[in-house]
Amino acid sequence: MARPAAPDQQRSDPRFERVVMGVGMGRGAADGGDRDGKPGEGGTAGEHRRFAGPFHGARGDSCPHLDRPVHWAMVRPTVVQFGAGSIGRGFAGQLWSDSGFDPVFVDLDTGLVDAIERRGGYPLRLVGTHGREDRWIGPARAIHGADSAAVLRALSECAFAATAIGGDHFVKLAPLIAQVRRETPLNVVLCENRTGSGDLFRAALGDAGKSVGCAGAEVGRMVPVPTPELRAEDPLLVLAEPYVPLIVDGSAWLGPRPDLAGVRFVNDLAPHHARKLHTHNGGHFVLACLARERGIDSLAEAADLPELAEGLAAFWEETGLAIVRAHGLDLPGQRAFEADLLERFRNRALGDTVERVARDPLRKLRADDRLVGAATLCLAQGIEPIATCAAIRRALEVHDIDPSALDLPAEIAGRVGADVQ
Repeated sequence: MARPAAPDQQRSDPRFERVVMGVGMGRGAADGGDRDGKPGEGGTAGEHRRFAGPFHGARGDSCPHLDRPVHWAMVRPTVVQFGAGSIGRGFAGQLWSDSGFDPVFVDLDTGLVDAIERRGGYPLRLVGTHGREDRWIGPARAIHGADSAAVLRALSECAFAATAIGGDHFVKLAPLIAQVRRETPLNVVLCENRTGSGDLFRAALGDAGKSVGCAGAEVGRMVPVPTPELRAEDPLLVLAEPYVPLIVDGSAWLGPRPDLAGVRFVNDLAPHHARKLHTHNGGHFVLACLARERGIDSLAEAADLPELAEGLAAFWEETGLAIVRAHGLDLPGQRAFEADLLERFRNRALGDTVERVARDPLRKLRADDRLVGAATLCLAQGIEPIATCAAIRRALEVHDIDPSALDLPAEIAGRVGADVQ
């Protein structure tokens, strides 16, 4: 793909400047929603060049491809984003840029860090049922995670920080965050979809946690792993659906909450986490297992088949009602969320595969995860989890898993038909 030319720049109204480093020289170190609502709703070395703003890349245009390393001397406030992978670039980076902040990525992938730093941003392709939109997200910088001095300097100057690392790896950042020295509290948005992520991070910080806002967040946007074809088009290109918002625990934020495009602050993250884990992730896994049973490879194709959509709807009928009862939500809002999610599953442009969504079944069948956890929630709310237990049985069968390999609660194991040791 030929990279688009740079937008026109007006020198009379500067917004940022860049330093173009000579080859061989080192690099420089939408939906806002109700804040408290519930779900449902080229030059010589050292040459300085000044460009106009606002930077067009933040609105969807492109930055020139530069064959030399570029160090962006940023004028807009920054957000330090740990993790420059699918969610970091495909969701968080866009939100920060659209909100008037320049993302500073921290990652351990040297090639990725160098590419972002050299080009001063990255391309993002948003694809949905209504077409596609090619964006350029920038200005942006990147720092290698091993350069702790540069990371600490960036953290001391940023508006806030965020993580999108996966698993419990975000907790390993606590010793570094504890070393940050600044006059105002540092808020960290934990885009990890992890139960109790804020409490985990705060505990890992120890006394330093008093000056760090540990705000858990729920990521709903689907960002598939880039395919070889996408990487061949542009190694930095990320494909994602346009879904927003990012749900952030506002009760953990220290100081005034910023006005962020595509971010919704809430005072209770629990109902949003239940929806993400059971309705979204659980529904994804149920549909993938139904498709695998039929020998279907495309998740979008599976979502288009009425008989498979009916099996998914039966799972949602039980688990959605359980979520509504447990968290005091309105049932029409939950059903609308499910209907919208099914349409998103039908997004063929994402190219999501059954193999990807169905993999790692032992983790997804843990007692506190998407299916078994949903069945337990149903029982706690007086709902018989018939379809949910059928989904658990199907997952065991299509993956050829011995139920004894799982630590199923007795009441669930009996309904699934598994022997309880």
